[in-house]
Amino acid sequence: MPFDSKWMKRRDDLFSILHSNPKAKFITRVVQFGSEPLFDRALEPSALIAQVKSAKEKLASLRIPVTVSDLAYSFKDVGIRNLPANEFSTEQLQVR
Repeated sequence: MPFDSKWMKRRDDLFSILHSNPKAKFITRVVQFGSEPLFDRALEPSALIAQVKSAKEKLASLRIPVTVSDLAYSFKDVGIRNLPANEFSTEQLQVR
């Protein structure tokens, strides 16, 4: 499947809107990377972690949590085993 970067512009537009709307931090419950980016192999696990970390940094001043929507199977199949042990933790992705 060819890499589709259209989501990156949508992500950037969303972050811009969240920062420019003074009510955003009160009405936005969470920003979620989904649906099933690991299961669909839309992103490599390390790229997904980098995106989540970056989003958390960009939204920190708004105190909007960032999470991932994926199947538990995905984390076992491609998510965890392909990463160095020190690169992945459930706290980084807020996965429970």
